[in-house]
Amino acid sequence: MNARLLALPLALCLSAAASVSRADTSSGAVKFVEYIESSGTQFIDTGWTPTNRNVRIEATYQYVALPETGKRTYVFGSCLWTVANTRLQYAVGSPGKCAIGFGSQFKETTFDSYETNLIHKVVCSNGVFSLDGTTSGEWDLSSGMIDKTSKSHAVFLFAFNSTQTGDVCPGDHSSIRLYSCRIWENGCLVRDFRPVLKDGTACLYDAVCGTFHFNGGSGAFAAGGELPTTYRKALWIESDRTAYVDTEYKPGAGTEFEMKFAFTRTLSSRTYVFGEYGASAQGRFMFAYGPASTGCFLGYGANYDGAVAGVPYNDDVHVARYLPGEGFSLDGTAVVASKSMTTWSGTAANLYLGANNPNGGGIDSNQLSPIRIYYCKIWENGVLVRNLVPKQRANDGRNGLYDEVNGEFYGFIGTGTTALVPPMATVIVVK
Repeated sequence: MNARLLALPLALCLSAAASVSRADTSSGAVKFVEYIESSGTQFIDTGWTPTNRNVRIEATYQYVALPETGKRTYVFGSCLWTVANTRLQYAVGSPGKCAIGFGSQFKETTFDSYETNLIHKVVCSNGVFSLDGTTSGEWDLSSGMIDKTSKSHAVFLFAFNSTQTGDVCPGDHSSIRLYSCRIWENGCLVRDFRPVLKDGTACLYDAVCGTFHFNGGSGAFAAGGELPTTYRKALWIESDRTAYVDTEYKPGAGTEFEMKFAFTRTLSSRTYVFGEYGASAQGRFMFAYGPASTGCFLGYGANYDGAVAGVPYNDDVHVARYLPGEGFSLDGTAVVASKSMTTWSGTAANLYLGANNPNGGGIDSNQLSPIRIYYCKIWENGVLVRNLVPKQRANDGRNGLYDEVNGEFYGFIGTGTTALVPPMATVIVVK
């Protein structure tokens, strides 16, 4: 899972439903769980609508309570009654009542998972359905064409979104445990749902868009047992000017700092390797790396130099350091500024890597760096307080830095990040 997660347009990630919110999973208030379970009144709006036939959806589920004789309930579903070519649905029913639909095609079949003691995986790939890796002639709806001009409603999980107004269809809610659901469109992963507890509320976290999808019905989802937080060891993590890491550390007079990094491409202007400044333009601790035309930018305490010359600018691997009383250096060579870089004053903000944190202001996206981070270490008065090493969190594929001092994970904030993960490199950390 070390492939880059594409930075999707916001419209593909957020639906209009109030049950979707963007959030950060670094918080301890988020716990990954084995599954979420519906009682028959809950559902999830995926915020995704199929508009062409090149789609794939996978769902791993287990029925808790079966539909009544002659009825069916849905694992997922969407269809606009007034437009025939908009179906994408899978429902389990009493014998002969399983329903599948794709585009203009719809069938009732006997090939389904009508029992409560097994976990199943259903897949619809371009109209061909399979169950636990096995398909049937009845389950080939690849001739169905999805209407490209008339959009259906968004696909629902645990229910069928089928009425003309876009409301959930009454009586079609299922009582199931959902372990995972992933959706691809034109070969691009657009949804990757993981069951979580968010502030104690069971819901789904989408690892692609960074959104929480909450219950759109009544009652509440139940949750399975908490999963251990698992990390894959990475050689580096990388962002191409789309994300940064918040170390949650505020520098001061006793801060010693070391960071191994590389820019993945050169730019015509300088961007930040690390940076922050506090209130009243004091409490600065920053290093922006740039070409000869702009020079580097250094800041410490109340002082800064916006045009430091003579620093080699390339995409080689470098080590930036700061030593109290000595100042900044790059690859062991002092970076000489026109003002003092050893006199501290002010109160700092959280130090960001790959960006600058302007206390009280928003991130300037033009100052984000195309950066690869190998490690970062921070000492406070000679005591190691951060030992940040690259990791990929296996629970949701998030790339970031794991602090071996405090046992905390600081994930990239943003999108479009990647990591170099060696094969079979997995470390389990339970917090």
